[in-house]
Amino acid sequence: MLGAALKGSLSRNKAVRTKLICVSDKEAIQIGKNLVPSLMTEQLASAGVNEWKVQNRAVKELMEEQVWFEPMIVVLSKDIVKTAAWGLMARVIIGAVLSVSDLATDLFVLKQFWDGGEEQLVFRNAQLASLSASIGLQLAMVIAQNRKKGMLRTLKESLIVLTGAKAPTDAYRVAMGAEQEKDTEIDPMTEMQASKIIELFAESIPGIVIQLSAIVSTINSGENATIAAYLSLLVSLLTTGFISATISYDYDTNPKMRAIEPDFYGYVPDNGRKRAILFFTMILISATQVLIKAALIIILASIASRLPVYYLLGDMAFYLLYKVVRRDFTYWLPLEGVLGLVTSGLCRIIIKLVVDFAAIIQFRHPQEVGGLYFSLNMFLPLLGLSLLLAFDLAERSLSNNTLASLTSMVIALGTSLVVSLGAFLLLMNKEYCNTFFSSETGGQMARKSFLDGTDGMKAIIFLKTKKYRKPIEGKVESWVKEAWATWEEEKPDWFTDQWKTRVPEYMKPTKKTGDVDSGRDSRETAAENEGKEALTVGGGDEQKGRRRSVLELISGQKAVKISPAGGKIRDEFDEAEFVRSIKRQGTMSM
Repeated sequence: MLGAALKGSLSRNKAVRTKLICVSDKEAIQIGKNLVPSLMTEQLASAGVNEWKVQNRAVKELMEEQVWFEPMIVVLSKDIVKTAAWGLMARVIIGAVLSVSDLATDLFVLKQFWDGGEEQLVFRNAQLASLSASIGLQLAMVIAQNRKKGMLRTLKESLIVLTGAKAPTDAYRVAMGAEQEKDTEIDPMTEMQASKIIELFAESIPGIVIQLSAIVSTINSGENATIAAYLSLLVSLLTTGFISATISYDYDTNPKMRAIEPDFYGYVPDNGRKRAILFFTMILISATQVLIKAALIIILASIASRLPVYYLLGDMAFYLLYKVVRRDFTYWLPLEGVLGLVTSGLCRIIIKLVVDFAAIIQFRHPQEVGGLYFSLNMFLPLLGLSLLLAFDLAERSLSNNTLASLTSMVIALGTSLVVSLGAFLLLMNKEYCNTFFSSETGGQMARKSFLDGTDGMKAIIFLKTKKYRKPIEGKVESWVKEAWATWEEEKPDWFTDQWKTRVPEYMKPTKKTGDVDSGRDSRETAAENEGKEALTVGGGDEQKGRRRSVLELISGQKAVKISPAGGKIRDEFDEAEFVRSIKRQGTMSM
């Protein structure tokens, strides 16, 4: 099995369901060959290994019996991905090709707008503004991420953005398993996804709206749009759908995310074929949704030029009010003060617009728009578009030919959305259907995860805004103080230097003072740590700091009983009572 796996050759994935004890040599070789297809379909090596595990019963049993086997395979898989021809470089190249292709089509369309004269001036300016906004937001993100790492690091990351190499660079870092560095705000995986979201928000989605507007304008003027215009729109749609699908897919298939939030992550099935079909349906859902929303904006603009602005502002105001009323406006990032408030507002607006247009399934998360809002919001654009066309509200501004084309497009898009959603619901793991209708907020989910989860699930609360833990601050503090020493000894994966910096100092246990200062024997201190009561004699200043022998203890002096917390006298008893106690117990723990 290992020999076949480490060859790293491409092969077809054929799941083997045989028990470990019954696996033949032939089946073992096939199981080994199945590792490569699993690694190819995942962004993370750990996610690929997890897919390999769930699809092959013998591997799962082996990993359960031998706990060292899975981390070993993850390390080996990283080397396979790094060295194989189809591996890391292929992923980086694919990421670069997708990014550059989308940028190339945008520049091509921009040139067409430029050559179109005054009639295309508005489209040209809009396209330039879109590209500039995308670069500007990317730069703002890398500056915020690396502001504590020094000027040289910030300049280096900014140069990566300006050269258009951000997407392949992020893909390389994530594929290599890079961890979050000290003095950074988010981990490489989150940074990569944030970069994709910015690209969608500021470049891909506006580009689609602009290109579709230009096509509709051309048709409405009685001319035919060029094949190049349609191809450019198609590339933009597929790129948007692919980016949207990868964001959701990468998060859900990440073993780490499934471990810390098992009630939310896991809708992607284990079967390889089902996974591939599900991924395609997510591409189709996003591509369809963005075209529906773009068509709605264009028709509203044809009725009144400012109507789309009023529509978007009204919709956004309702959403933000909804978040404020539910006390869920603060974004989950661990930022406080003015920076936290500004970031929360910016992130809420960006995520809301991206969800409106691209329907990214990941953002049904309670920390984002929420499951119920996500599901209701998905069908509103299609409903609004259908009503506008049904009541001929745009007949004065659009030609009959244009309206007929739009009506046909809406019918096709509606059918595509229903079919793709139906296929998605049939393929997904059904126990996660409730996440599409949940009204839970981000804070509620974080607190529930802390109260009911494992230590690894509890630890995540420090990687989010402190407002999430405020209602249960006392319980969080008690948990940290009680378990800190155990974590220092056992070193769980999440107990990193970066995580420690997120824990407030007042929650960390303080170091104990010396026994001499406390006036108690070290053995008494040990007894107190076990919750037992320790005994000593006297209590006057002349007795402080002295070590007591048993002979001294049964002298004529009075003995006092000290509480486990140390120092507070609870009661007194004389020599006779003390000696009787020794005789009854036969010994005494000091």
